[in-house]
Amino acid sequence: MWERRKNVDSADIYFGRVSLRAKPSEDVDLQLNYQYQRSEVGGSGGVNPDFGGNNWYEGSQRILDPLEGNTHLVNLDASVDFGFATLTSSSSYYNAKTQSSRDNTGAFETAGFGVLYLGNPRFIAEARDTSNNRGFVQELRLASNGNTRLQYVVGAFHQNTKRYLELNEILPGYSQWRRVNGTNPFGGPLPPNFQLPNDADFITAETQRFRESAAFGELTFNITDRWQVTGGTRFFWQRFNDQASLVLPQTEVLFGPGQGSGSADNTTKTSDHIFKANTSYALTDNVRVYATFSQGFRRGGANALPTVGPFAERAALNSYKADQINNYEIGFKGRVAGVLSFSTAVYKIDWKDIQLFAATPAAGQPFVANGGRARSKGFEFEANWKIADPLSMNFGYAYSDAKLRDSFQILALNSSLTNQLGGVAASGVAGSPTPGTPKHSVTLAVDYRHALSEDRAIVFHIDGNYRSKALRNLASTTSAAFYLDGYSLWNPSISYESSRWSVSAFVDNVFNARAISSLNSLTPAVANRQRSIFIARPITAGLRFNMKFGEGK
Repeated sequence: MWERRKNVDSADIYFGRVSLRAKPSEDVDLQLNYQYQRSEVGGSGGVNPDFGGNNWYEGSQRILDPLEGNTHLVNLDASVDFGFATLTSSSSYYNAKTQSSRDNTGAFETAGFGVLYLGNPRFIAEARDTSNNRGFVQELRLASNGNTRLQYVVGAFHQNTKRYLELNEILPGYSQWRRVNGTNPFGGPLPPNFQLPNDADFITAETQRFRESAAFGELTFNITDRWQVTGGTRFFWQRFNDQASLVLPQTEVLFGPGQGSGSADNTTKTSDHIFKANTSYALTDNVRVYATFSQGFRRGGANALPTVGPFAERAALNSYKADQINNYEIGFKGRVAGVLSFSTAVYKIDWKDIQLFAATPAAGQPFVANGGRARSKGFEFEANWKIADPLSMNFGYAYSDAKLRDSFQILALNSSLTNQLGGVAASGVAGSPTPGTPKHSVTLAVDYRHALSEDRAIVFHIDGNYRSKALRNLASTTSAAFYLDGYSLWNPSISYESSRWSVSAFVDNVFNARAISSLNSLTPAVANRQRSIFIARPITAGLRFNMKFGEGK
């Protein structure tokens, strides 16, 4: 029996922070920070309008999908001033654990493997996820002091991280139903006493270890009081290890041990370097023009797709290369007449071996693959204008034209489970947009401050943002290229402020825009039960109260 539940997308977040600062001497500064956060989420915020009579604030999950998480973060910052230079150290350790449950039934209805489960009148797939991320990060840097002609920064960086992921997909009552039904989904007789362990149909565990050491340096030469040139480089050494295991219990039971399991232990080592160059010239005391060339690097890694059994994928899909960018930028920044500050730039980014998120057509399993070259060209502008003494405005605009430069296809197992090259996990055509990048985005904020006295005022505020449509996914066997619509959000407020406290009345999303931020589905254009859409919070009104403690105003 199904039951409708209200207000399931609740969230309680508890946060605490403690800081301790010490100055043993005038030249030494130490600060120790500890932060803790606990999250308790009652259910997914995904909605599914136009399915089963749902409105824009109703979902179609068959079960609640709660989440619990705990995060610990310890950080120690230290600085020592030697006079000619300052040495800074930042040391951090974090540990984050999350347990969650989600409704994955829809994937069985849209992916090719769903035919193996037809006939079950109350079929449910519950995905139970566990993750544990922990790591240590250390950086040391020595920066020269003073406005000398030659300035420098040298440093070292190290990080050592470990990430553990576990997924158990449970099909409640499936084994019992299968025994009563008496059929083998792959054909042939059903083994006597057919039973999946704990009714688990998919079990995977993965441990990822990443270690990086780097040395970097930057040198600035002040040619004149107005003109400077900077060059920098970073050398890095990386090691990534991915150990993964996969078990498909039903395949193991029906075909025998080893026919539904697989494991991988992949290690990649990378050593490389990137460069940066910058020059700037002060046209006036308050306006500067600059040009920058910089490089970026994102490490490659490994996936955990099965390579044995009926859902076996090509081994080549279980690794992906690093992607790299070259960035070219020219811009102006400055301040005019003491009331207008601005920055503007044009840029071009060349992207090599772009990393793309995809899903296998046969099983809907997510993985990462490389998709060739891409290029992004654009323009950015931001200004803060104090129009009059009580009135100020902040405006920003960005234009981005991001396109693929190469056509490609990422081939995988087809939905009928017969050909490892018969399905298309993702494909792109040269000249088509890259996923996730809107062409236009705008931000605007306006404040009017009405002074009541020296330390009291009423502030009228409104801020808003606009984003044009953006490509969600490239074309694949299960979906054509799909765009998320653009949207605009506006948030007015009025505040009373004093030297010690303030109170604000606000209305967020005042026009109740249905702004879609993401969409989960193998077939995003189809309003089936598997679709889950995440939208901005609807119109929300409330009060905020702030109190200042300590000395001073």
